[in-house]
Amino acid sequence: MEENDLKKKRELRQEEAKLWKEKNDTLRLEWGDKIRQLRREKHMTKRELAEITGTQIGHIWRIEEGKYAIRFETLVTILNALGYKLEIVPQ
Repeated sequence: MEENDLKKKRELRQEEAKLWKEKNDTLRLEWGDKIRQLRREKHMTKRELAEITGTQIGHIWRIEEGKYAIRFETLVTILNALGYKLEIVPQ
């Protein structure tokens, strides 16, 4: 492969990585906002949610602020604590 081809491939990978990061950041913010909304609807504090889910209040704060990529198991636990379940539905 020529140097130009390698450079173009590298630039394409960098652009794809940038787009993935942006999408991931957006999803983290959306999920965090939704979790905050659901928690507030239940009149629950971050501390109460942390205690119910067996996690730390700082962890809940980072999730709600979109600063932390939430693990699937943690998401399910939080949703269950808030009286919701994760379900896959057609778009």
